[in-house]
Amino acid sequence: MQDSLHDYVNALLRADSFEMAFEVYQAEVVRLGFDAVLYSIIPQAIIQTSFQIKPVYIVSSGYDPAFLSHYQDAQFYNIDPLIAALKEGVQDTLDWDGEICNQFITRDAASREVMDVARAHGMKHGLTIPLMSDERGVAAATIISHEGRNFEKLKQLALPALEMRTSLFHNLVMASPAYSNTFSQPLLDSFNTKQLGYALGLASGLSTEDIAFSLGTSVGYLEQSMLKLRRKISGVSEFESASVNRNQIMYTAGLLNLLRDDVLKTLPALKTRPGKSKKSGKSTRLKKTVDNV
Repeated sequence: MQDSLHDYVNALLRADSFEMAFEVYQAEVVRLGFDAVLYSIIPQAIIQTSFQIKPVYIVSSGYDPAFLSHYQDAQFYNIDPLIAALKEGVQDTLDWDGEICNQFITRDAASREVMDVARAHGMKHGLTIPLMSDERGVAAATIISHEGRNFEKLKQLALPALEMRTSLFHNLVMASPAYSNTFSQPLLDSFNTKQLGYALGLASGLSTEDIAFSLGTSVGYLEQSMLKLRRKISGVSEFESASVNRNQIMYTAGLLNLLRDDVLKTLPALKTRPGKSKKSGKSTRLKKTVDNV
């Protein structure tokens, strides 16, 4: 087993993409005797807002695509009892047939529906391994087995190795922005160029005037663009007040690691205006038109 673990770690470290690292991980899951795995990181910005963006789920070849499609279309991630368990601080591996998991499944009809649909798609037994639940979001791996009477024996023999290998894979993903950004990219894609430039400029300590100069637009346009983004994230119409303020947008930008090089290179160079006076800096325009900045 130790030699196998050594080989597994080496293979993970040799992987030069998220896809290759996941291939190594899912192959190890199968080698341990399980049938399929689903892995996901759900950013807190998606969990806490009404942003109409589906989380990214990475699944192995043995995972039923019909169930995943049903899960996403029905937005089960909003009512999934396993996600609720993570958000409430459960840290131990959740056996779908276990007592702790059952407490979350039987809370209401919506929670029961999620699990009933999963089992209807042949997912007779499952183990969900909590990997993260903090200001960044939640992360977990769900390992599926079609095994019948021997599942309990399989779990007893393989669970420690499964938990260790899953944690190693997750830690590698979190340590590499190129890997973890797989899960925040849909949220990042919701920013247009001006909104992204505004957020990056503010994070770099530039004034609104500096950012407008760099992006070739006006201060007024940037302020209105930020308001539009705040309303979008808040899940309200263009005529309603945004519940998400600019500081929260900046916090989200930080969580999404927007200052990384591959994002910066998509934008014009953000810089202080030539000949800027020492007294200039903060924008005072349009404050009355931008609610709750």
